[in-house]
Amino acid sequence: VLSFEEYPILHWTRFSHSVLCIRWSRSRPHVFFALDQSSTLHIWDLKSSDSSPAISEKFEKKRLITFCLSNDHVSLGVGTPGCQPEIVLCFADGTIESHALAESLITCQPNEVSEFNKYMES
Repeated sequence: VLSFEEYPILHWTRFSHSVLCIRWSRSRPHVFFALDQSSTLHIWDLKSSDSSPAISEKFEKKRLITFCLSNDHVSLGVGTPGCQPEIVLCFADGTIESHALAESLITCQPNEVSEFNKYMES
């Protein structure tokens, strides 16, 4: 059951285009990925900043329409042991690409989970 309070826990107005897809990282609680209508993938790291994305990658040659994240065996115990987490990109022309995620996006820092819980409570 969802808990709807008077005010959202988090709120962003930094998107200039409609958001098509959002996924929380399966490795780090402070990281989420958001794809907007302009085919730009924004990667937010709330531990670094909650006012703007850490990375914004615009796909200009092909229109990115959705993406998904693989399981992270190290963090979740689910997925293939020894495999680095990946992002799978799906383009409007039917092309699908798989890319390894950067180490900074998958390595959970000490105390990151408890810090994230405090962040969400504030």
